[in-house]
Amino acid sequence: MKLTLICLLLFSLLGANARADGFGLHASTNLGAGSLGNDSSTLQSRSMYGLNLEAMPGYYVSKNFLAGILFDYGIFGQGASTESAGNALGGHEYSLGLGLAYQPGPWKLVFSYDLIGKYTVSSGSDFQFSHPSGFHLLAGYRVANHCYFDLEFSSINYRHEISDGVESDISSDSVNHWNFAVGISVAY
Repeated sequence: MKLTLICLLLFSLLGANARADGFGLHASTNLGAGSLGNDSSTLQSRSMYGLNLEAMPGYYVSKNFLAGILFDYGIFGQGASTESAGNALGGHEYSLGLGLAYQPGPWKLVFSYDLIGKYTVSSGSDFQFSHPSGFHLLAGYRVANHCYFDLEFSSINYRHEISDGVESDISSDSVNHWNFAVGISVAY
């Protein structure tokens, strides 16, 4: 939690004068729960929980619209026991996508379409998911100057699996990772 607060403080200091020049920043941290898996019997969906950090530096294209690149990093654990769900899928994930923030009055809406990323399983084996296609949708309400309370939903489909260095196309049975979270953010 200290790392989260330090990151938000750093983002706040970096963005303090950004809006005056047309540049802006959205940065957030959140805690959430969701699911990871697919419909096959070898990788059944299981409950997941995690912590996310995200940042979207960008440029104000108008008074209320910030366009930028959203970077998201998350650490996830598996909620169900590995005996009942099969493979342990706790791990970390990053994604990079095109983002747009709209900030009318005390509200903030952020949307990103994610095109680059990877989910790496932490079970000690070389097991990853790649070639993502997904989105983040965040709604926030300002509770203090530049600070927001947020609700966020994200969903990413991974179309490739990498196991022990061998990459396979799993587009016909892609792995979906969705997450619903609450958090805090700053925006300049």
